[in-house]
Amino acid sequence: MNSPARTFRLGVVGGQWALNYLRTAARLPLVETPRVARARAIPLDAPFEKVPVTTDWRALADEQPALDGVILVTPPATHLDMARYFVGKGLPVLVEKPLCLDENDAVRFEAQVRAARAIAWVDHTHLFHPAFRALKQHCPPGSIERIVSRGWNRGPVRQDVPMFWDWTPHDVAMILDLLGEEEPGRIVTQDLEGFAAETGREATAALELTFPSGAQTRSVTSNMRSPKTKIFCVKTSTAWYRYNPLELHALTELPVHTLEEDVWEAKGDPLPYEKGEPLEVLLREFCEAIGRHDTGNDSLALGVRVVRILSAAWRSMV
Repeated sequence: MNSPARTFRLGVVGGQWALNYLRTAARLPLVETPRVARARAIPLDAPFEKVPVTTDWRALADEQPALDGVILVTPPATHLDMARYFVGKGLPVLVEKPLCLDENDAVRFEAQVRAARAIAWVDHTHLFHPAFRALKQHCPPGSIERIVSRGWNRGPVRQDVPMFWDWTPHDVAMILDLLGEEEPGRIVTQDLEGFAAETGREATAALELTFPSGAQTRSVTSNMRSPKTKIFCVKTSTAWYRYNPLELHALTELPVHTLEEDVWEAKGDPLPYEKGEPLEVLLREFCEAIGRHDTGNDSLALGVRVVRILSAAWRSMV
């Protein structure tokens, strides 16, 4: 008789967005979320009202010695204090993007994780979408000529993190994941529009990267444009590929001669990919890494690279 599959107990720290992890974990038999830490000690919404809630995030380690790991879904400025604490307690951590807001802090945290032979991942969600992974199969490093992307919505407007650091990490993570070990030789940032609002700054920005291989990218992100958009297009010598997770079919191939201004909506051929929700893929693979005690931490290394590029881009814009 086969022994039952192991269950992984993951604590969660965070507010509203943390509920997405709870809903996802509820669909995965291998994951339990035995405790949640958040700013207010009020019961969670149904169907999670019986999950214990604490306002002391350290209690997840101190009072739950059986935890296998912790998911941090808190404002970016708090990520590393919490992550350092849990790594010091020997717990694997999964950190919501961006890893942090300072490249030196990111490098120091990576060194701590490496010295402790710990496990630390960063949630760049689109990297775990099956359609994006299928896109990678069509666009190996060295084949990419151009990447253009758009990511925006009306809000959220946050006081604790600028729009650029909230939206642009997705695009930078996807770009770096596709281009492998290449680092951009040129970074140009444009503040296209924006104004102060009560809860923060509404803004639209463009980030352009040029890589040694000749690949060039342009990403426009915004918290003041609608409708909600997430489109990521890659040109190789043979075709354009469009990744749009908000569409029913998320991956499309377009003729190589398609004009860049048309790639956002042009008709193309749907390409196959495995079905699955990216957060489910992420949680499953994070648990598998815990089970293997896999301290390779490629996800963390990528997260550090993303922070480094965003830091340089932010300095050039402000």
